[in-house]
Amino acid sequence: RRHEAWLRQHAIAGLTLSRLVIAGPEEEQPFAQALGALLRACGAACDVVLGKPRSLATREGVRRGFSVLLHGMTPELSLRLQERGLGELRLHGCGIVVPYKSIAAV
Repeated sequence: RRHEAWLRQHAIAGLTLSRLVIAGPEEEQPFAQALGALLRACGAACDVVLGKPRSLATREGVRRGFSVLLHGMTPELSLRLQERGLGELRLHGCGIVVPYKSIAAV
């Protein structure tokens, strides 16, 4: 079976989601601190909500992270995060940031 990739254009969104961000520590509080430092280092000012813990199996072993919801950001920051991603292992699909419709489900 042939798989086809599809592309979605970046959209300005005040609310974005990444299903799995790997940013070092595997425990929630140290992860939140590391993620905060990562966001500050790239000049990102926004509010963060950590979601479910998630994992990814790699050749080097299992890597753990969290789903991350980002809100309260400028349009420029929204586009920048969608373009660059967040955290480690982006070539494995981690840290991909996409617009999200509602915070009500979180």
